[in-house]
Amino acid sequence: MIADEIQFLQNSLLYQMSLGSKELYHSNVWAWLIKQDHAFIKVFFPDFDENIYEITEIERECRHRDLIIWLHKKGFLEKEEKYFYVIENKIKSLQSRNQLQDYTEDLWDNKMLGGIVTGIANALESDSEEITGKNNVKIIWKFVRYDKIATEIQNIAINSQKPVIREKLCQIIEYFSIINSVYKIVNFAVNRNKQVLDYACDDSLHKVGLKDVFVKLKGADFMHYAQLTIKSQLEELCPEGYNLFIGQSFHNGRATLDFRFSNWEQNCKDWLTIGIQLEGSQYRYLVERGEKHNKDEIFEKFKGVWFDGNFNPSEFKRTLFGKDTSMKKLFDSYGDSSGEYIFVYQYYNVSNQAYDNLLKNITKDLQTAKEIIERGIFS
Repeated sequence: MIADEIQFLQNSLLYQMSLGSKELYHSNVWAWLIKQDHAFIKVFFPDFDENIYEITEIERECRHRDLIIWLHKKGFLEKEEKYFYVIENKIKSLQSRNQLQDYTEDLWDNKMLGGIVTGIANALESDSEEITGKNNVKIIWKFVRYDKIATEIQNIAINSQKPVIREKLCQIIEYFSIINSVYKIVNFAVNRNKQVLDYACDDSLHKVGLKDVFVKLKGADFMHYAQLTIKSQLEELCPEGYNLFIGQSFHNGRATLDFRFSNWEQNCKDWLTIGIQLEGSQYRYLVERGEKHNKDEIFEKFKGVWFDGNFNPSEFKRTLFGKDTSMKKLFDSYGDSSGEYIFVYQYYNVSNQAYDNLLKNITKDLQTAKEIIERGIFS
């Protein structure tokens, strides 16, 4: 029962100690375990061969990596044949291919041997990806789920003969139970309403500090489905001179899911970004432009072709494109004071929408965005 898992976390002192920094907490525990018994490295790198390599050091937050395991090939001089593994821990944030590309590089005289990224669910396209990083370094990054980490930690701990592991076995077993409970609770919440974008959850998730994790992963589940089903179609729609951007972020406790066409370039003073953004229960029609524009001009330019020119915020029952909206102004915007960009949008409300219905609407709306760009009405 999920209620039992939540009750366990509420009563666990070890879990309460993790809430200040979930990722830092877990990475510290993993580093400690591997230092005490090198067998724990196989939780993350099961193919590690202690007959070939020796572990020389384990570092936290070195070059921004969550955990680096430094290795040396046996039989060689100290300065020769030096390698390392990277573990990037993701529980309250999402895996990012761009970040893994940044982390795919040799460090000093050490060659990167492998990379692991963890989490409750995988926001990448697959569980094993070859990534090319700096200086053409190519590494296979593998995703390892939290429930598998929990099981492997328990198995190794129970069989360990290291005195300190035997002494702390009760705490390690409790730690196994913590990881397992976190995985079960969040996984249940994400899949409770399968393939429906529904961020509603029991208050108990907030009480155990997991609501934000659930919201991010629910958004990631939708985005993963979108990548598999409509990405290629949207790429075909993308107008010449523009790039398709599909991405996820998190603002004010809400998942922000973007599907945009943009001709933005570095140091460009004027550009157009147009597309759809889902933030919480808002289905947003967005336009973003450079500093030379202002919000009123942007709205007027796109009114009637992208924005709803018939929207009346003074009506009691407000609708946008015939759908209920909680907007109280003609349009919303931000970035006005940045001196760099203006972001203008209108939205209607969505809740408990099937993934397929949302993606059908997004595809239709981006077809309209393509036509707007090709007609050149924004010039």
